[in-house]
Amino acid sequence: MLRSMTAYSRVIKNFPHVELRIEIQSQNKRVLDVQFRVPQEFALYEADMRKMLSQSISRGNLNLSVQAKFLDQCPTDLVLNKPLIKKMVTSIQELVDEMGSDELSMHEILAIVLQEGQGMLQLGQVIDEAPYKEALLDILQAAIDNLIAMKAREGKFIAEEFSQRLTKLRELMGTIIEKSQDAPLKYRAKLMELLAQFSLDDERAAKEVALQVALLAERIDIAEELSRFSLHLAHFQEVMNKALSEGKTLEFILQELSREINTIGSKSQDGAISALVIEVKSELEKIREQVQNVE
Repeated sequence: MLRSMTAYSRVIKNFPHVELRIEIQSQNKRVLDVQFRVPQEFALYEADMRKMLSQSISRGNLNLSVQAKFLDQCPTDLVLNKPLIKKMVTSIQELVDEMGSDELSMHEILAIVLQEGQGMLQLGQVIDEAPYKEALLDILQAAIDNLIAMKAREGKFIAEEFSQRLTKLRELMGTIIEKSQDAPLKYRAKLMELLAQFSLDDERAAKEVALQVALLAERIDIAEELSRFSLHLAHFQEVMNKALSEGKTLEFILQELSREINTIGSKSQDGAISALVIEVKSELEKIREQVQNVE
């Protein structure tokens, strides 16, 4: 089953200790690339979250955002950088004394500390991390399930489009096969007709020319390429119907299909076949554009 790489998921859940909100945005990328935006309290769980995502999603650019509202207590200790705070308070107090102002109140000092907070307030180790980790991974799994469901819905539309284009490709190739049946014989007859206008008295030279005509006729025979093209189309359909989405494999098959149709176009000497080749290339290009969005 095909899955789209473009999808979005949002889940909000309440747990005994915390209210969590997770959003995942997925966009096209040839490999799996996960970007996290999580509260500092949950930063240590990024490895666990990355592992869960990689087990369910094979490629794409994922932006994961976590928002937390702690309901009873923060899961981490608050650590004050006391030496730095004391030094700042002393310096400020010295400046106030020089200016002749009244001594700063504790509330004013605290306001300064919080305002200048960088480097003064630090989060310590998580207190009893088990319930928070369990809650985070639980909601993450729900968000992943929602994301995959949306990927599958979008992938269904892509599969329907592919099926329509594959049907058209089979029709075009059927016409090319029909028109190419007698191409080598017609080409050989045309060459022999042209050569008949010239006099070849040397029997050995005449045989050599006839051999070269036969070889040229064989070179424009596209039966082998047509056969391989049909096999690649069948393989494409087979990969589409697999349980797992394999966008990379579809890209490789498209490369092979393009190679075969290019060879057919270069070997064919028939104007009608050349026109059909252009239509085939157009359909392949449309499939290629959409394959970029398949996981």
